[in-house]
Amino acid sequence: MRRLIIAAIALAAGCSAYDTDYGPSPFLCGPMEQNPRCPEGYTCMLDPGDGSEKCIEEGGSISADFNCADDSAKEPDDLLAMATMTQIDAMASETIEGRSICPAGDKDTFAINVGTTNEDLTMTVTMEQNGGALRAAILNTGGVPISVAMAANGEPTVISAAAMNLPVGMYYAQVYGPPGGDLQVNNYKITVSVSGP
Repeated sequence: MRRLIIAAIALAAGCSAYDTDYGPSPFLCGPMEQNPRCPEGYTCMLDPGDGSEKCIEEGGSISADFNCADDSAKEPDDLLAMATMTQIDAMASETIEGRSICPAGDKDTFAINVGTTNEDLTMTVTMEQNGGALRAAILNTGGVPISVAMAANGEPTVISAAAMNLPVGMYYAQVYGPPGGDLQVNNYKITVSVSGP
């Protein structure tokens, strides 16, 4: 009788004892001798925040302990057609602050109009130290990377890229997270500059 009552309560609440959707929230991995250590669809990852191992939904990342900046008013800007338009003219720069790559898989794209032949375009991304190592690139009108950002001046939280002697046209600065790892999110600011020949 008691089992029947519990089953009726579970049914009324809309849950199933066989439900395998545990949601995106991380939970602790099973012991080392257990194989697998996480349910199907989840991967065991080390949480750099507290050193524990947690089951994370495949394709996700450990970001519950990272406080992402709220840039939802600027989203979505993952694709070239959705890019945030910068206000740069020749011989000028613009810094955009308060942006984040969050959740994992997010991309931010910024459009820059180069109006004079042989101008140079540079971008610098400064990220927070306790977040994931972001990546960035300058893309041509067709979305092909023409310059990939590298560490600047040996600083692990700053990356930059430059494309020189560009023809007139629309170019894009794109910021995105690492392809894998424990933490794929971070907050950042970006500075894009156009200078003359």
